[in-house]
Amino acid sequence: MGILSIQSRVIYGHVGNDAAILPLQRQGFEVWAMPSAILSAHPGYGGAAVQPIAATMIEAWLAALERLGIWSQAQAALTGWLGSAANGAAGLAAIARMKAVRPGLPYLCDPVIGDRAEGVYVAPDMIDFFRDRALPAADIATPNHFEAEILTGRPIGDLDDALAAAATLRALGPARVVITSLDFGHDDRIETLATGPEGAWLAATPRLIDPPKGPGDMLSAMLLARLLRGEALPDALGFAVGAVFGVLRHSVEARSREPLVVAAQDEFVRPGYRPAVVATAAGTGRIGG
Repeated sequence: MGILSIQSRVIYGHVGNDAAILPLQRQGFEVWAMPSAILSAHPGYGGAAVQPIAATMIEAWLAALERLGIWSQAQAALTGWLGSAANGAAGLAAIARMKAVRPGLPYLCDPVIGDRAEGVYVAPDMIDFFRDRALPAADIATPNHFEAEILTGRPIGDLDDALAAAATLRALGPARVVITSLDFGHDDRIETLATGPEGAWLAATPRLIDPPKGPGDMLSAMLLARLLRGEALPDALGFAVGAVFGVLRHSVEARSREPLVVAAQDEFVRPGYRPAVVATAAGTGRIGG
């Protein structure tokens, strides 16, 4: 049994699939890691060498895997940074065929568009691709604060705004929407909101100074793993957020520019930090109850 994960790969560091594979493995899952591009390192370093993967190559790889008959062994699909709308379309077509073989197979879409620090760092047509094609096909979506604003076309300044954005995104298709890296201007914390048919919950972690890149990729992987293990959404949220915070805290303390995915990998099975996960009154911004 395995998880198909279509994301970028880096030679140095831990973003994209290189931030997702080990967390999923430590949770007991095989990972079929499909690269959407190969980079020397995270582009944030500057001067990265990038080898995009052509959509025809992704289609060929996926077709070859399908001929092996392994779609019957699939447990989930995960997509992150895709590189192009053509790559995304190739992935969606394969995921649709996987779902035909494995009805109910969950697809988690991390709609990687950009972040508040760097702005949009994908081609403009990727925004329409995520909004019009990927999210309608997804069961779970994990945009960050900035991406949720871009996809909904409105700012998110407080919890009410975040709940409204999540509802808008859920209306596009995914039953569960988790908005990560929510920054409401509090000096002491960053928050993550999880919403679904069962309710809405908020988890907060202390704000870290200059954390490394890659937490969203780790969080999507961990959230998917815990949901696949049968945890309820608030429990999966708390575990995933705590695990990722633990890795980032180790990394900041070590003054590492990269998340210490290998050195701190025990966080993926025994998080040293467990945030309070608090139910929200959906649509009102109230916390409690």
